[in-house]
Amino acid sequence: MTEEMRSEYRELTAGTKPPFWQFVGTVAVLTFAIYMWTEARKDDEKYHEMVNAPEVGDIYRYLTEDGNYSTFKVYGSQDDSIDLIPNMYEFTTKKGMDEIELDSNYADLYFTYAKKDILHWIDVDTLFKVKRP
Repeated sequence: MTEEMRSEYRELTAGTKPPFWQFVGTVAVLTFAIYMWTEARKDDEKYHEMVNAPEVGDIYRYLTEDGNYSTFKVYGSQDDSIDLIPNMYEFTTKKGMDEIELDSNYADLYFTYAKKDILHWIDVDTLFKVKRP
């Protein structure tokens, strides 16, 4: 780059300032992202507490292996495990899952899962909501 071009470049950029709203927008987006991350962590902590102290009738919403959404209902619990009744229906989206949470939609059998496995499901977002009636 020649000295003349450098001089012109300096003159051109000397009076140029980045737009104020660009910085405001960036700060707003970062603040919102931090808020959402914090809220998600609070939900995970709450769900961990509910799994560690389950109550009969709790509903666990989860993502199935084939990418659909369904629920488990707590049937019973022991010190280190929880008995869960699977729902016989699945949804393709999270919206409207209340419709399948009827008592008549749950199977007549239950499976026992270790609490540590269920806690892991929360950590990897397989289990994404715990509802207590």
